[in-house]
Amino acid sequence: MFAPLHIDDELRGALARLLDGLPPRQAAAAVERLISGYRGSAAAGAPVLRDRGDVAAYAAYRMPATFEAV
Repeated sequence: MFAPLHIDDELRGALARLLDGLPPRQAAAAVERLISGYRGSAAAGAPVLRDRGDVAAYAAYRMPATFEAV
């Protein structure tokens, strides 16, 4: 039987560095916009990840769950 995997320190560190300098409110707003986009309220053809802040927010929001799922 396999032991459960948990997000490791290296990934946590990489996410922390990616988020360094990004105001929490900006990250939260980006996550809310991305969630709205997933639910179909974003304009078709509009860029999903528009800037570094969006990329950082997406990574911080989705990467831990994706890591755990894999």
